Amino acid sequence: MRGWWADQATAERKYLRWIGERGGREGTRITLIDEADGGRVLKAWPDQDR
Repeated sequence: MRGWWADQATAERKYLRWIGERGGREGTRITLIDEADGGRVLKAWPDQDR
């Protein structure tokens, strides 16, 4: 799934919601990226350390 939101607060709410809705599925990765900043990763779930 992909989504684009102009407002960062909205994007962060969706990020958390998607973790809750889809985080229990095998192989799930959820990444919040700032495309306006060259594709910089803001948050990733699960953490890289997992």
